[in-house]
Amino acid sequence: MARIDALLEHERLVTLTGPGGMGKTRLLTELCKRLGGESWGAGFLPRKLDPSKLAGLVASERLTLAVIDYAESWPNVREVLEAIAQRQGAEG
Repeated sequence: MARIDALLEHERLVTLTGPGGMGKTRLLTELCKRLGGESWGAGFLPRKLDPSKLAGLVASERLTLAVIDYAESWPNVREVLEAIAQRQGAEG
């Protein structure tokens, strides 16, 4: 957890990967609970997310942890990631 905390201090995008059953979802659930109690907005994005709905999430003044769990099963994961990248690029 400390390693992820350190990454979140310096990186805008962090990818956590590994074989099934290692505890990635459980780790991120705990991280969302902890960060959500601080100054962060944190949670899991719904699998059938419309990329046009990301404007409020990305434009938020709060630090945001948006988890895309089981990304390989998302039919539109590329569009979601592109929408996030475009909005971040417009702000930065």
